[in-house]
Amino acid sequence: MIELSDYTSPSIEFKSRYSSEKQCKLVDNTTETNALPRTADAHSNPIRKCHQATQTEFIEMFVKVVDEQKLAKWLKKIYPLVERELLDGCTPQLNRFAISTDLGKAYDIEPYQKISVQSNVNSLGVATWLAVHIDNVPVLVLGTQATHNDWCQHIDQCLKIYAPQRVPDGNFITFNEVKSVPVKACVYTLCTNSFNKTVFAGSTFGGDIYIWQFEQEYRGRRAEANVKELFKTTTSSGYIVAIDWSGESTLLTAQTNGSVIIWQISDELIKIAEYIVKDTANNFNEITSLLALNSNSFISGNSEGIIYHCISSGLSSTKRSMEILPLKRHKFAITTLLKAHSSDHNYIISCDLSGQICFHNLNCLDDEAHTTTLQLPLPFKNTVACFDGGKKLFCPGDNGSLECYCVETGLQYTVKGALKGKGTLIKSSDNG
Repeated sequence: MIELSDYTSPSIEFKSRYSSEKQCKLVDNTTETNALPRTADAHSNPIRKCHQATQTEFIEMFVKVVDEQKLAKWLKKIYPLVERELLDGCTPQLNRFAISTDLGKAYDIEPYQKISVQSNVNSLGVATWLAVHIDNVPVLVLGTQATHNDWCQHIDQCLKIYAPQRVPDGNFITFNEVKSVPVKACVYTLCTNSFNKTVFAGSTFGGDIYIWQFEQEYRGRRAEANVKELFKTTTSSGYIVAIDWSGESTLLTAQTNGSVIIWQISDELIKIAEYIVKDTANNFNEITSLLALNSNSFISGNSEGIIYHCISSGLSSTKRSMEILPLKRHKFAITTLLKAHSSDHNYIISCDLSGQICFHNLNCLDDEAHTTTLQLPLPFKNTVACFDGGKKLFCPGDNGSLECYCVETGLQYTVKGALKGKGTLIKSSDNG
């Protein structure tokens, strides 16, 4: 057995070589006034994001030298005018922008601006809204497509970018063309990335897929609009009839042969999966509309009025499978698929050519008992848009008119227009 005993070690002292009486000069390093070195953002994402909820754009601020004497003269000049305006009280709200709070009354809507686009005879329109530019109004992308019997031969087509600009002597804004984007064929469909509203995708009758980004370059006080082509590719399975974004860098496209392709955006546009959407082996599915729910599921509608809820499983591109669940069937071809939120419930709104509207509860998609059906009056409806969580429905009518429907009260009314022909397109922005 080992016996332990107490033992005290001697103390060892290390004496300082500096004398305690010596005075050292101290330097304060916290009062440095030199500018910090510039740092580069090492983020790997090449696409600048815009805020999803407010659709706002990033605006670079410039520091300029201010002439204080001129500023003082200007302030002294406007002070009496500002005081006079304040004494007059609040400005009453304009009647044409007032919205009724009574559900039994309709919105007060009237045409705001007419935009003329050069196009061929009997051309159709394509459009989408981008990020907010000024005064809570987003940028508009507008294009046309000619009538096609077979392959597109229109090689000199373009998209027009319209930015809202404030009128100097008025209290309103107008849409003015700021950029023209050339494409090699007629554009069939456009879709804005809801996760980054300066980015939008388009497809042409030639089978091309484009992804663009709208930018503004600020030079002093002037802002120059620019549209950068991020990616372009061509499909071999026909032209694309529907596009939607399932994520910031994930794109869904539907082809004429009934296939849905998932694209991943990185350094290049990569096809990561392709599915044939049909219920049975002998069922031909001509997709007419597409709606992404999340990264693993989407809704598709076809020309037979059938709606499929498609759920993808599997993480690798080589071992993916697709579960297809049919929803409540329509009588005619599906023209529109929308997402809506009302009364703490999420809905999928589907519309067919006859104007039949179905509200599918997203939590009970497989149960038709939770599906509400509404029939809009004739004529046929090519497309619809919704507001207030689906409580208000709008669709284009004849001669530039706008047909409006209140779901809760059944109120119907029409806003007269000043165009020619049947309306085929309507797009609503997230900010109304």
